[in-house]
Amino acid sequence: MTRFVHWRPMTWVIAAWSALMLVWLAGDVTVGKIVLVLVIWVMGFAVLSVLWYMTRPLWRHGRGLRWRRLRSL
Repeated sequence: MTRFVHWRPMTWVIAAWSALMLVWLAGDVTVGKIVLVLVIWVMGFAVLSVLWYMTRPLWRHGRGLRWRRLRSL
């Protein structure tokens, strides 16, 4: 249930970037501002996604997808 706490640091950066863009967009909504924020968000998201992919660990540390099925009660 608390697996999100163990996200990689770059995942937190991407989530913070998206939240920052959402807060900036929520301030004053005009058509020009929406387009500007979306363009900046997409460019930043693309750069951060490449960095996220490049900094991934070479192996898993035991957190993530489980290959064994969970037992039902």
